[in-house]
Amino acid sequence: MNAEGSRTAKNNEWKNSNVHSVLKRYAERQARLERQSYTSEMKFSKIKLEWLKD
Repeated sequence: MNAEGSRTAKNNEWKNSNVHSVLKRYAERQARLERQSYTSEMKFSKIKLEWLKD
């Protein structure tokens, strides 16, 4: 990236830690989006109500 003249958002040269952070945030975002799109089947069951006397 530095050889191509690409700079960070703060106009600095890229370092290993910058690349690692970007890749980590990307992976976290992908995992979050995958969880959002996950749907599970709803299952309803009977509910039992009991009144307790004091």
